[in-house]
Amino acid sequence: MKKIDQNMLIDLTMSLFFLVSGLTGILLFLKIRRVFFLGWDVSRWHTYSSIALIVVVGIHLILHFTMIKSYVKGVLKKREP
Repeated sequence: MKKIDQNMLIDLTMSLFFLVSGLTGILLFLKIRRVFFLGWDVSRWHTYSSIALIVVVGIHLILHFTMIKSYVKGVLKKREP
């Protein structure tokens, strides 16, 4: 798989889990807990989508670690007197 395709897949997956987690979070905030989808209630969807989001964000950060490291080095070099 090409790197750009890999990044696109990770970003789309991250977006999907973010949307599910956000929407179910709003439903929980509004105390709408009795909605079921595919046999799961809102609370379960929120919990598992949030856990999946954390995992995918971790993978995203690992895949972009060298870019993040280079950026931080550049910022720190600019700050040196």
